[in-house]
Amino acid sequence: PPTNPTPPTNCTRYVRPDGSNSNAGTSNTAGGAWLTLQYAANTVTAGAVVCVADGTYAGFYQEKSGAPGSPITY
Repeated sequence: PPTNPTPPTNCTRYVRPDGSNSNAGTSNTAGGAWLTLQYAANTVTAGAVVCVADGTYAGFYQEKSGAPGSPITY
């Protein structure tokens, strides 16, 4: 059977289905994570590592690409 990938340990921002876009996005808790991928895409900057909790999310459009050597990673 397939195995789940090892989650990254260098997350700088978090998105969860029980989060809120009024949160800072800096902790993997309902009171700290963002709610939507689009909010993350609009907010993060070069070098960000956005960790996304299991769940169902709407699609998003990523306009920023980071910088050479500092990509935005999900």
